Amino acid sequence: MRYYFFNNPSKEYSRPFRQFAIKQNIGTSNILAYTVTATCILIFICKLFVDYGLIVNNPREYRDVLIFLLSGSVIYLLGHTIIKKANIKRRLRAFWILTSYYALIIIGGFMWLTFIAQHDPGNTMTMFMAGMFGVGVLWIFDFWGTFLISILTFTIFSISLNAFQTNKMVLWENYIVSFVVILLFFIISRILYSSHFRYFMQLRTTEEKSNEIQKINQTQTEILDMVAHDLRSPINSIAALVDLIQHPTSTEEEKLEYYNMILSACKNSDTIIQDLIDTAKKRDNKTISVEGVSLNQFLSSVRDQWVHRIPANRQLVYKSPGNEIIAAINEQKMQRVIDNLINNAIKFTPPDGIIELGLQTEKNNIRISISDNGIGIPEDLHPYLFDRFSKAGRTGLDGEKSYGLGLSICQQIVEQHGGNISVSSREAKGTTFNIDIPNRI
Repeated sequence: MRYYFFNNPSKEYSRPFRQFAIKQNIGTSNILAYTVTATCILIFICKLFVDYGLIVNNPREYRDVLIFLLSGSVIYLLGHTIIKKANIKRRLRAFWILTSYYALIIIGGFMWLTFIAQHDPGNTMTMFMAGMFGVGVLWIFDFWGTFLISILTFTIFSISLNAFQTNKMVLWENYIVSFVVILLFFIISRILYSSHFRYFMQLRTTEEKSNEIQKINQTQTEILDMVAHDLRSPINSIAALVDLIQHPTSTEEEKLEYYNMILSACKNSDTIIQDLIDTAKKRDNKTISVEGVSLNQFLSSVRDQWVHRIPANRQLVYKSPGNEIIAAINEQKMQRVIDNLINNAIKFTPPDGIIELGLQTEKNNIRISISDNGIGIPEDLHPYLFDRFSKAGRTGLDGEKSYGLGLSICQQIVEQHGGNISVSSREAKGTTFNIDIPNRI
């Protein structure tokens, strides 16, 4: 174990450990304050029935010590209550000052008992030692806290000792003993500080490992849900296209087109799997490769693929602009976004509804829009739409399950393109998702 006798750990660890130590000190101070308060009150009550002059010499001086400890404890408890209820920014620092004050009260009380004992020719430093070692064991102070308490205690002890002890030889003996006691206090305090710090680091390491395990488990769960969510679309496409190929009315030319679409869906599936691998390796935000693509042809191709999959009682319309618009995109990734949004539109658009795919240029951006005249999105769900495992996920009109992942994936891909995605929706009025990407070509 490493010992911190003349320094503290690095700021990376000493600051959180200080918070841990302050909480420990608060607990120690609270217990002692209540105990001392109850004990002092009990002694004062017993004094009504017992003559302490028959038990100890100088009962008035012992009474003064009890008043000192009682008042110090009451002030601490009041201060603790005030700080606990107050809304202050530096609450921990206030507690650190308050608990340090109470440690000095305890030391001061036991020091006073030692001064009273100086009237006895036999002399004793037992109470002072008990107070110093008690504080050294029960409180956790950093280096500067221990150092300041040591210096302050030695100074007060040395000055006050002259008022209680006139024998020069005994006076110097007490100076030496007090120095040794305070030195031992410093050593004990620093050893226990190091021990507590080691325990704190073990707790922190255990907590970090536990959080890491939870993150790994969460990532695995996310990957499984993403597989279920993203791979469903190309697999459904392949199943629909195979059904069309097997249809007896399909011409060879149509079959060739379907084969090409199946090949495209397989490529999309491969891309999705690679993205899932990247997610597992925590490379979600890597730079993607883009190339100039005619968005007119791209969206027309997306529409053609969906024509064979969209329910017969819903209509997908693509409104192409008069001019050709070319943008730098990753075609496969952007198709995942469009597919997700079209799939959502279908889920929440009633029979005979219309889903509209639009394209236009706006200032320095290119906008792709997917609109529907469906049931819309409640306003209270808008802030959560793009969260991963979003609580905004809802069951579709035909009972389709939502994993709360689709829009999060869409946002991630769009942001990788340097763009952004937004939504405009009103209940019973429909929904529009706008994808804005930079016009760099």
